[in-house]
Amino acid sequence: MNRKLKILSYIFLGLIIIALAGSLVAIYVGGYLIDNKLDSVVKKVAQRVPNLNLEVEILDKSFTSRNGRIYYTYTLPKNNILNVKTISGAADFSINLGLFKAKAQLKKALGTGNLDEIFKSLNLEPINYKAILNGSLWSLDLSGAFKSDSFNLPFSDGLCHIGENSVYFKLLSTTRALFEFSSAGFSCKSDILYNQKSAFDLLLKNLAFSTEPQIVDNKIFIPYLKVGLKEAHAEASTLYLIGFKPQERVKDPSIREAFYLKDLGLTFKLDKEDQDKRRELYIDGVGNLSFAFPYVKDNKSEPLYEMQNIKYESVLGRFDFKSIINSLKKGSFELSELVSFVSKTPFYRLENFSYEHKGELFKVKGEALANIIKDRIDGESISFDFDVTGGQYLIEDIAGPDYNDALKQQVMRGAIDFDGKSYHSNLKFSKGSFSLNGMPLTYSE
Repeated sequence: MNRKLKILSYIFLGLIIIALAGSLVAIYVGGYLIDNKLDSVVKKVAQRVPNLNLEVEILDKSFTSRNGRIYYTYTLPKNNILNVKTISGAADFSINLGLFKAKAQLKKALGTGNLDEIFKSLNLEPINYKAILNGSLWSLDLSGAFKSDSFNLPFSDGLCHIGENSVYFKLLSTTRALFEFSSAGFSCKSDILYNQKSAFDLLLKNLAFSTEPQIVDNKIFIPYLKVGLKEAHAEASTLYLIGFKPQERVKDPSIREAFYLKDLGLTFKLDKEDQDKRRELYIDGVGNLSFAFPYVKDNKSEPLYEMQNIKYESVLGRFDFKSIINSLKKGSFELSELVSFVSKTPFYRLENFSYEHKGELFKVKGEALANIIKDRIDGESISFDFDVTGGQYLIEDIAGPDYNDALKQQVMRGAIDFDGKSYHSNLKFSKGSFSLNGMPLTYSE
């Protein structure tokens, strides 16, 4: 028994020695590759960006680490608004090699280049940044993060405070990665006063984007994009928005507008392209919205119209979105060119749009269709069919006192159903005519 234990212990010790030797070799090879290949890799990266030049310098090295600096120079077009030939700067980096793993750190090199001076000339604060990269041969993991510090952005009317921003990525496989962007947001406030209040007050909190880009058929494919926003609100003087000066005499100098958005969540998804490179776009969303136009009138606050628990689900198809975007980028295009990127039977399907207001529900669902003939939309083929449902007080509030009588008339003729609690109707458009619950809608009504 003791002999077997000794043999096992020798084997275990041998494996440890082999692993250590392998790790030492890996560290040596890693250091060798950094010393001999880092410069060429950096230059290849620079070649992909026109007018960008990158140079790397290793300042200090040991068996397990490398420290250095990357210099960048970007050549600007002639007669640019900055009135400089180039933008330049540098970043310090450190690379630490461990047992089958590596860690790289990057941070802004202070006192180099002219970027900070350019910012100062524009009355802007210099922006500091840092990055980190982790890799492991054991798990074949690769991840990294980039972070920029907060800064102030002055403008002619006031000041914006821009919060911290960060980018994170992780390699999930050889063909798939996770990408996340997050921002603390910003707050902007005007120095100009209207009726003793700022001309505008803007706030955005906790904005985030995430996606998982993939390589499909040697091309980058983005299957989805998620957008999240914790809070956003905007309040502004109506007079400022329409161009009046604070000193100009008006009937109501207090009038203001406002809207608030909370807990927004949006998801955009694309299916795989067909033989014509066209796809379907799926959009899902949730959130809470409240607004008032105006919000302040005669120095009194008006109640906000609240749309709680908003839910949105839709499908748009089929379009060659990439070609459409490229055409729009050109600046000049023919409508027939854009239509050529659309399927012969485009559609918009609203699976659900709903929200709650004062305990009542409003909901719409339906579909809109059309046909494309010779790169033109056939007007006679345009049709839609939507079901609309809303609580009694919610619908009567939307109709307002001016249209409540008309609402009752439509109920009496059966164009709108009313069960004592909710209104419902089917709205259709086909061959140039509208109908409610199958009944023609005429101008006389």
